[in-house]
Amino acid sequence: MPRAQSTNLWETYKHHVERFYDFLHLNRELRDLDFKHNYEEKLKIIEKAEALIEETDIIKASRDLNTLHQLWKNDLGPVAKEHREELWKRFQTASKTIQKKRQDLQKEIVDTMRENLEKKEHLLKDMIALTQDTPQSHKTWQNAIKRFNTLREEFKNVGYIPAKESKASWLQFREIGREFMRTKNEFYKNQKEEYNKNIEAKQALIKQSETLLESDNWNQAAQQMKDLQKEWKRVGFVPRKLDNKLWKTFSDIHEVYFDRLKSGYQKLSETQESINKEKQDFIETLKASSLPEEVDALQEKSEALFTEWQQFDSIGGALDHQHTQNFIAALNQKIKSLSLDKKDLNSVLSELDKRLIQADPNRLQKEMQNVKSSINELKSELTQLQNNLSFFSNSSAENPLFKNVEKQIEKSQKKLDQSQAEYIRLKQLKNEIERQDQKEESPELDADSSEENQD
Repeated sequence: MPRAQSTNLWETYKHHVERFYDFLHLNRELRDLDFKHNYEEKLKIIEKAEALIEETDIIKASRDLNTLHQLWKNDLGPVAKEHREELWKRFQTASKTIQKKRQDLQKEIVDTMRENLEKKEHLLKDMIALTQDTPQSHKTWQNAIKRFNTLREEFKNVGYIPAKESKASWLQFREIGREFMRTKNEFYKNQKEEYNKNIEAKQALIKQSETLLESDNWNQAAQQMKDLQKEWKRVGFVPRKLDNKLWKTFSDIHEVYFDRLKSGYQKLSETQESINKEKQDFIETLKASSLPEEVDALQEKSEALFTEWQQFDSIGGALDHQHTQNFIAALNQKIKSLSLDKKDLNSVLSELDKRLIQADPNRLQKEMQNVKSSINELKSELTQLQNNLSFFSNSSAENPLFKNVEKQIEKSQKKLDQSQAEYIRLKQLKNEIERQDQKEESPELDADSSEENQD
């Protein structure tokens, strides 16, 4: 080979050898850098994995660990040989700890799902029992519906159960619900006819109540009204909304009736209205008239007025009693307004009372009881006022409160004196009537005695 070519070839060879060793040295530097980078990144992954051990959400920790494994496997290369085993063991230790937690959680979930399955099976049994023990009344059905709805909600709120049991459990749940509703609908369909009868019965009771309220003898129907109320309670079930409406109509009628009865209201016929007006006019005429002030003439006039009053026909009920009370009050007021001395006034009033007692034997006893009750109240009031007066000192004589109490005492004492005088008058009247009754009986006793002597 020519020398020039040989030199040329050697130089070319030498050049490529030098380049080979240059590339080999560069590759080692790059590899060391790559090992260092991978080492640092894997340390970060390990630290993150170790931090996941403290994560309370095990599912999230497991997902994040899977992500870290993907990074370890796919995104990072090898590290220096002396670090490989150490890093992998550390990463594996953290991973096993998290995986153990996940396994424990899965076992716990499985146990919970089994418990949930048992709960659902128990609830289904209770629901089946409700469909088998068919209620026989509206009230028991309402209780059963409430109980069934409670069981349904409890069933829905129970947590997850094993997947292989879930579909069958849900199908059974729906089938039980359909059977319960079918049974309920059948019961209420059969009850519809009975409900209609109950509605008609309550409507009939309302009509009877209206008839009694509008009748001429409504004031004598108190017991009938009470019987209708008892009958209402015995009528069977009516749907609540309609029942409330019917009850309001019924109770309003009875409220009006008993309010009227209590207040003395009377529904008057045309004839009764005429008598009512005559009595009212008579009382008004008495109030506007004047009476003689001579005792004998006054007694004669009072007797005539009383006789004329008794000639009026009876209206019946509380209205007659009220009119009589108004007549007596008007006549008493007219007599008391006359300028008579106390003795003559008492004489006239006593004669009038005798006439009233003949018409109403219980009147005297009632008046005496009322006056006696009034005396007791006035005595009690007077005692309290006198006790109040004792709280004032001697220097309180000019005190307005002291003067006010004194006036009240004086007023109460005056009322007490009047009531005691009235009680004495009524008692004397009672004694006089009793003496007259004895005189009327004594001739008969004498006659009987004479007959016995003759025998």
